[in-house]
Amino acid sequence: METAAIETFKGQEQGQKRFVSLSGLLRFLGTMILLSSPAIFMLQQWGEMNHIARYLSFLGLTGLIASTGFFCAMKLKETKGARTLLGISAAVLPVHFLQIGALIYSRVGDTAPNIPEYFIWRAPSAGSLIVVTAAALCTLIPIAFISFSALARAGARELTAVYIAGCLFLLIPTRDPLLIASAGAAAFAVVSTLDAMRFRDEAGLRTFEGHLCRLLCYMPVVMLFARQVYLYDANQTFQGMMLMIGSALFFLTFPMVIKDRAAAILSQFVGLVIGWAGLGLLVSPALEAFGLGTTLPNILHMLPYAVFAYALSFKAIDMQSFYRKIALGIAAFAVIGELVDSTSLTSMGVCLVLSMPIIIHGYQTQSRLTFAVGSLCFLGALVDFVRFAIPFASISPWVVMAVIGLATVVISSYLERDGARVSGAFLNLRRRFGLN
Repeated sequence: METAAIETFKGQEQGQKRFVSLSGLLRFLGTMILLSSPAIFMLQQWGEMNHIARYLSFLGLTGLIASTGFFCAMKLKETKGARTLLGISAAVLPVHFLQIGALIYSRVGDTAPNIPEYFIWRAPSAGSLIVVTAAALCTLIPIAFISFSALARAGARELTAVYIAGCLFLLIPTRDPLLIASAGAAAFAVVSTLDAMRFRDEAGLRTFEGHLCRLLCYMPVVMLFARQVYLYDANQTFQGMMLMIGSALFFLTFPMVIKDRAAAILSQFVGLVIGWAGLGLLVSPALEAFGLGTTLPNILHMLPYAVFAYALSFKAIDMQSFYRKIALGIAAFAVIGELVDSTSLTSMGVCLVLSMPIIIHGYQTQSRLTFAVGSLCFLGALVDFVRFAIPFASISPWVVMAVIGLATVVISSYLERDGARVSGAFLNLRRRFGLN
């Protein structure tokens, strides 16, 4: 009798496990079907239905999904299905803002001729647009808050605020690539800063669902750029901004979720390379915009790459010295190249100034090679500056040298008197912002 009871209990336990696995399978299949719904909605031909009615239909569907998730939680007392449905309703929110953004743009902008018909939305009047936008915000903001409360209760309010704020960027009534790139960069900076300073240290956001919520906050920025690339103009500046954001993702964001330290270090190096590619697309247009493309010395075209690598060294994992050596190597190479090829008084002055940080870094780190290279660059630039300045009839060369010399001596005196206080303030600043 006891053996039969034990076998019956084992059979029931196995049957229960199969049903639990079956529920997980059905939940996954249902999720895939629900996620395909927005894609069908965007691409489907709707016949005579106008765009306002079309949007309200999708708003009703999103509300139904969220309500079903709420029903699973409150009535069925089943949290997995509830979190799945509420997560889906939160994930499709940027699609709503894309559609509202298209309706807004239809009132103020011209539709690009190459946009497929199913991506074109038109608001019949300003009044209907205001009503639809108000109805959407009154519906979507509570859905976002309820969804984040179910997925990550600890940071629900902050996540909702960041997510909705990011989605609002999709309503900007312009498709100018420079403005979109600037808006996207600003949104990414805000989200990544809050993620690093607030969400990363929250215990409730370090779970699988917490990571999903944090990644979800980046989705509006991704959609903002994807819309511009696929439907509108993506010029060189826009591409450069996208690469810079990609660099930030690889250097700052991905290492926070990658558990393997070697993989995180590799991700940061990839971020450095991507950032250099972005600078390559941004530096020339920026200089040309200010009329400096051909007037500045060649060395200043290389300087942003060195500054970028040196700035990243403060957030590098175990590779701070490596990134700083790369930065100083670029600076030294640029100075040497300028000393060899240039005959410009201005370029020699720039070389003279830039060689000083190389000397200082070599002295501080006790690196003989760095100190020697910086010293040679300094002496070469000084000699060439004097040689080129002698034929000049203007007083500006010796005035510039006098100002640089006086400033250097005054700074040295200040450091001699208050060096400890300056060093302590610098260390406190680095600790405050988590710099290495």
